[in-house]
Amino acid sequence: MTMPIVHGPAYSGHVRVVRICLAEKKVEAELREIDLLRGEARKPAHRKLHPFGKVPVFEHNGHVIYETVPIARYIDAVFSGPALQPSDPVAAARMNQILAVLETYIHPLMIGQVVMQYARRRYLGRPLNRGAIQKAMPQLRDGFAALERLMGDGAFVVGPSLTLADIFLGAFLDPFTRTPEGKRSLPKFAKIERWWEGFRNRPSMQATAIEI
Repeated sequence: MTMPIVHGPAYSGHVRVVRICLAEKKVEAELREIDLLRGEARKPAHRKLHPFGKVPVFEHNGHVIYETVPIARYIDAVFSGPALQPSDPVAAARMNQILAVLETYIHPLMIGQVVMQYARRRYLGRPLNRGAIQKAMPQLRDGFAALERLMGDGAFVVGPSLTLADIFLGAFLDPFTRTPEGKRSLPKFAKIERWWEGFRNRPSMQATAIEI
């Protein structure tokens, strides 16, 4: 079995999801960095792997997979180690619902409109668009409130053990918690904050730590 290859920048939340899944399965992989902020993903070489010019892309045993959710599910199915998806159909449906909420409603605001402002300032020298941040925050707070209503009361987002819901939320939430908006917002959502305090020091999170 060949070593998997993950294409994408380490700072990408979606790339980090894949890396956390691999770390939980104790699978080593090669990370091939792509300068997403400077448009490298849109170049022909990467578009041969991902026709829409996005990340991550996962290569394994001659197979090329793109889009984060199917990659994560492939990793869970192919590699030994703890299951990352519930066997109970109700819990699995709740996990999938949370993944959809994160991808559709929360990530575009939390990362796309807030975190990316700080990333562009750091890496590209662009000024912050505070109007975009201010516009995103009320909708993001609504998203957090909805997420808390879906979360369980234990140490994990769904059920008694780690699932993809924890991994996606952790990868997306981490850079947001380091922004001024994140530091002000998180204490207002006690369930998410309590979960984060327990999850942030997980070995797979530490092994895939990023800078923004």
